[in-house]
Amino acid sequence: MIKLACKVPDHALACKLYEHQGLVHRSIKNYRGGLQSFHKMRDVAEDCQDKISEMKAYKNMGVCL
Repeated sequence: MIKLACKVPDHALACKLYEHQGLVHRSIKNYRGGLQSFHKMRDVAEDCQDKISEMKAYKNMGVCL
């Protein structure tokens, strides 16, 4: 789904999917996987200048660390 959202491109959907993926990783204590997902979320958010999603990504990265 994430690949399709990036191809279309639907940046808002890609951000949400990366966020959910990161939250799943975090919930099973796979913090490295969570960090990777939140980094990708941040990158997509920066590209489309979505400051709210960018800040959510940074917050979740901090929780993983």
